Amino acid sequence: MEKKKKNVYKKQQLVDLLTGLQDVQNLKGVELAVCSQKNTELIDNLLADIEVKARPPKDFVDLATEMQQFNMETEVEKVKAKEQEPENSKIIEKRRAQLDDIAKLLQEDIECKLFKISIKDLPVDITGKQIGLINLIVT
Repeated sequence: MEKKKKNVYKKQQLVDLLTGLQDVQNLKGVELAVCSQKNTELIDNLLADIEVKARPPKDFVDLATEMQQFNMETEVEKVKAKEQEPENSKIIEKRRAQLDDIAKLLQEDIECKLFKISIKDLPVDITGKQIGLINLIVT
């Protein structure tokens, strides 16, 4: 495992890598485990601000909890009516704007040094799909 020169990534690429690292966390292999842990910690720190900004506001959480009382298949009209209430409409629109802002943040570039792992150090039971999910760190 090596730490290479700084590269530039889209923040979304790091989110996707984080998902891939979670997918391979139960595979056996010291090199992969160490590399995964170091990259997970690095990415968590780099993207901490996005995680905070992505948290839904309390009024949205309260509304979502309230909406769970409805059966989304049989009570569609009640759901639509509740969503269209002026106060609820504002809450929903505020959340949509928040998610749009997060989507924009995820398209921003970020410079970092990811910890790399050689293909020869990958566990033999890793699948092609799993390699694809962590391809940013496989050399």
